This record gives sequence, C-alpha cells and structure tokens, in this order.
Amino acid sequence: MDTRVGSRQQAGLARQDPDLLRRLLRAKDHMDAASHEAWPVARLAQVSHVSPAHFARAFRDAFGVPPHRYLLTRRIERATALLRDTPLPILDIALQTGWNSLGTFGRTFRDITGAGLLRQRRPPARAHHRSFGEAQAGGRRPEWRLPHGGDPMNQGVGVVGLYVRDQDEALAFYVGKLGFRVHTDARNGDYRWLTVQHPEQPSFQLGLFVPQPPTVDAETAQTLRECVAKGAMPPLVLTVDDCNAAWERMRAAGVEFTQEPIERYGNVDASFRDPSGNGWKMLQARRDA
Repeated sequence: MDTRVGSRQQAGLARQDPDLLRRLLRAKDHMDAASHEAWPVARLAQVSHVSPAHFARAFRDAFGVPPHRYLLTRRIERATALLRDTPLPILDIALQTGWNSLGTFGRTFRDITGAGLLRQRRPPARAHHRSFGEAQAGGRRPEWRLPHGGDPMNQGVGVVGLYVRDQDEALAFYVGKLGFRVHTDARNGDYRWLTVQHPEQPSFQLGLFVPQPPTVDAETAQTLRECVAKGAMPPLVLTVDDCNAAWERMRAAGVEFTQEPIERYGNVDASFRDPSGNGWKMLQARRDA
C-alpha cells in the first residue's frame, strides 16, 4: 500500500468541512440511485454545488475513490446481482446497467471483480441471497406487515440500524441472551441485511449491520468500528417490566452490565453493553396508578 496516498487522503479529509461532505454525499447518492446514467464530473459538480475543478479531488478525498471509479463499481455491483439472480441475457444486463459496449463491460467487470462474466451466471439465487426489498424475477417486493388491526395509513419508524463488530456474534447476543427474534436475514454478496425485533414490539426492527463498503468506504468503516469499540456511539434504551428481575436473568445469561439496577428519579434503571461495545440503558416501565 502506498502510505503517501493514505496520508494525502487523511489530510484532505481534515480540510473538508461537514457542509462540503454533505454536498459530496448528495452527488454519491445520485450515482447510487441512477448508476446506469452518465455522470460526468460537470453534472456531479452541479448536483453537489462544487466547482468542477475541485469536485473530483474532493470526492476522492471523502470517499477513497475517484467519482468515475465509484460509478463503475456501482454498475458492476448491479450487474453482478442481475447475472446471479435473473436469466437476462448478458447483453441486456450490460445495457440496463449503463454500458454501450459489451467488450468494455466484460473488461471492467473482470478488472473490478477479478472474475469473468460467465462465472457469475447461475440459476436465480434463493431469497436470502438477495438484498432486502429486492423483488424476485417476475415476483413482488416483500411487504411491510402491520400489527394486527393496524391502520394501513399508519406511519412511523420501522427500522433503526446499529453498527456491530460481527453479525453472528451480535445475533447470538440479541437473540440468545436478550430474547429478540430474527425478522430478516438476507444476503447480497458480502452484504448482509440482518434485523431483529423484540417479541412485544413487532412493528419495530433493530438492524445489526457491519460498517463496510459499499455503504461506506473502507476508511470510514474503520473509523466507525473504532467508535463502536470505544463505546462512542449513542446509547439505546430497553424498557422492561421489572428491572431487577431482568438484570438477574440477563446477568445469568452472560450479559455484561456496567451498572446494577438503581432506584432513582422515581424509577429503576441499569446499564449494559453488547459484545461490540454499544451501550444500553435498561429502564423499568412505569405502571399506571
């Protein structure tokens, strides 16, 4: 690895303010949403309100790759999913993902993935190999299920994501020790969409996600992992009927508590961490008088 490049990128990140990063992220989001379209620097610069002369370097410093390379990667990721999960001809896939030349498509595919197109050509994968919400060929997208008797017009937060060190480790903790249930466990290549839910709160899902590309660049992923391990992420709150009883049960299951139950402010609370370092405050639910 060229450490000089890494040093230049770190220096670039230090020079960029949050407003600039947010505007660069807007350009990245546009490429994610329409990777089949042409995205010359001038168009991306216009989207992000950055001068064309400054945009390419600022984008590279922020996300670790030049904008054109990022766009090619997103196109190849989409093409890989279509090759794996649909019977579409390779030419059709190339056209759908933004390539005008089959030869260029094939060369770029090998350059990015290290494999040829035909190696990805296989029967459609089962549902757990698709990204969450991606429809099967000829099928329908999964539907959100409302609680029994719920109004279909109800709106609210359905999923909140939590960064974890290892998804299998997190799954064993949240399901095996806290009593959550698996809601969705779907894979798309190296990416895994994993959510769990509390048995008494079926309308809400807690996502257990590993910070990794393509959702974030490798350098950002490392920073996030360090923040989680240092306990620097925002705390979460778990409500229970009896804090002392839950503490006894969870401690016996091997949960790491950082604070035993304390009665204060007219309530009882305790604190614990998951294996990744995420902090939880456990509160005893108030009983109606």
